[in-house]
Amino acid sequence: MFGLFDLAFTPIIASHHFSETDHLAFDFTFWAPTGSYQKGRLVNLSTNSWTFIPGVAYTKIIPQSNIELTGIWDMEFDTGDPATNYDNGILSDLEVLAIKRFKNGFGIGFVESWIQQITDDGGSVPAGLHGFRGRAFGIGPIATYSAKLGRSHLDFSARWIHDFDVSNRVEGDGFNFTASLKF
Repeated sequence: MFGLFDLAFTPIIASHHFSETDHLAFDFTFWAPTGSYQKGRLVNLSTNSWTFIPGVAYTKIIPQSNIELTGIWDMEFDTGDPATNYDNGILSDLEVLAIKRFKNGFGIGFVESWIQQITDDGGSVPAGLHGFRGRAFGIGPIATYSAKLGRSHLDFSARWIHDFDVSNRVEGDGFNFTASLKF
């Protein structure tokens, strides 16, 4: 299928810089069920539910070796799918990354991920599957590039995470590429 998936909104981002090397951030993101959804269709572009994701992140910069260490923890709360009467359990998502930055703007490192469902799914189908709690661990490389363009700042990031020790979740390799321009 091709089309618009559910839209994500992040109305709250707050951060505090304890020092030039220690940073703490909080955010709140939600996904709105805006994509195409049809009950019984094998592939849908929507989860047909609202998702609320509060998160916290901590970054430590080690200036002597120009290394960034970051931990990000999100909790994911979904409303039920009214079409299927399926309720997803609460997810905990912890991500840790380490990046060595170079003077030319490039950076390389690794990402580790742990997704753990902490409550059972609800509804008639999950009851027969003993709650259908899932988990996944992942690890992989990350590459970054940062540059100033006049008063603006350009950032690129590419990562690949290979899943392992997966239970009751889709298993595979995740690729992610981001680009941002701050002006």
